[in-house]
Amino acid sequence: MDDPELALAAAIAQFNRGDYYACHDSLEALWNEALMTDRNFYQGLLQVAVALHHRDRHNVRGAMILLGEGISRLRLYQPEYGGVDTARLVRSAAALLAALQRGEEMGEPLQVLPWDGDFSELGNNGMMEQGIEGLGHESHGVLGDFGGVNATGGR
Repeated sequence: MDDPELALAAAIAQFNRGDYYACHDSLEALWNEALMTDRNFYQGLLQVAVALHHRDRHNVRGAMILLGEGISRLRLYQPEYGGVDTARLVRSAAALLAALQRGEEMGEPLQVLPWDGDFSELGNNGMMEQGIEGLGHESHGVLGDFGGVNATGGR
């Protein structure tokens, strides 16, 4: 992978516009080459993206399994990691999981994945004190604008 920062920005843009399958591919490439401290971060994001892909195709069981696994991994990175608001992402994913468990097949839409373009924590062994939150689903396609921050990290 030439530039992990650009690859993560691309994956976040894919996620934010609801292209979860492409996001999975992008995150998998990052995960395969990541340092051990970052692997669970990428895998957790990947699992949430694939869960949303399953949810959109009405595979509720698959969505619930992957949401649970993704949440478990991402909790290690709260409240923020690599510029991603992981605490919000975990809360949103947990709310969606609870809705699916109640039989609300589509659940509530998730918020877009916040990201401020800061990669300073990636590869940092202190990651256990950090976290990620705030993943989202806007099937209408929000291209990474969250709180004035877009998918390229600009305001």
